[in-house]
Amino acid sequence: MKEVHAEYSFLVLDKTGSTGKYFPLQKHIVQNFSYNPYAYSCKGCSISTDKLEAEFCKDGMLIIYVSIKVLSAPSEIVDQSSWLRDDIKKLWEREERFDVSFDVEGERISAHKFMLAAKSPVFEAELYGPMTEAKSSCIKIKDMKAEVFNAILRFVYTDNYEHIEKVLSIELVQDLFVAADRYALEKLKVLCQQRLWVALSIDTVLSTLIVAERHSSAWLKEKCLEFASMPENFTELALTEEYAQMVQSFPSLLIELRQKIRGSSGSKKRRISFAPADVVIG
Repeated sequence: MKEVHAEYSFLVLDKTGSTGKYFPLQKHIVQNFSYNPYAYSCKGCSISTDKLEAEFCKDGMLIIYVSIKVLSAPSEIVDQSSWLRDDIKKLWEREERFDVSFDVEGERISAHKFMLAAKSPVFEAELYGPMTEAKSSCIKIKDMKAEVFNAILRFVYTDNYEHIEKVLSIELVQDLFVAADRYALEKLKVLCQQRLWVALSIDTVLSTLIVAERHSSAWLKEKCLEFASMPENFTELALTEEYAQMVQSFPSLLIELRQKIRGSSGSKKRRISFAPADVVIG
């Protein structure tokens, strides 16, 4: 029996749900995970659900964020797919053998058709289907910032969101979320969704709510409504120009927000929601 040496943490969202910060429950625990080719198991890890519910549960919901970092592992189970990702990244960085270009805000951005088609069914239809774009060597991209399109390409070639997150503002992450939905890049959409939720504030919640409504993200929409319906937050939001614009353009959201403020009637079922796990190999 071989072992994987890993460090992991469990983080639970603050009971108020208003700051977007995580409170550590058990942080940076070093654990040996037994390994065999067919199954994984973890021993010695236990958490009192009663304690969690008493201290962190709100409205029947508990949100746990799990992060795992592998410190050492037998060579045969190391994530060797990273080698392929590095090779693909180098192919993009060398700017060799590009066979398609895009005109985005007047900037010419080049790429490989096969990479775009492999990651996005929308790109596949545009580049290899009967559409006009398939016959053009330079495709005009409308209603998108060049920064956002470059971020899409970086994710397509590297599958790495951390660099993108560091350089883009929340407004551009909103735009990236829209672009990810446009090109059916579901993993990128989920990552943007998570970032927007963590960054919710008085300044961003209404614009994020509208983005979630327009692009059918029920989970993100619910998080925005929960944040905006908190009395101290709603008092501030109701005085903003963004709120007045939302009332005029999205009256249905105002109705849902008022319903959330009043609270739902009847009994509430206990629910436990897990944020997407962040697993890091290295």
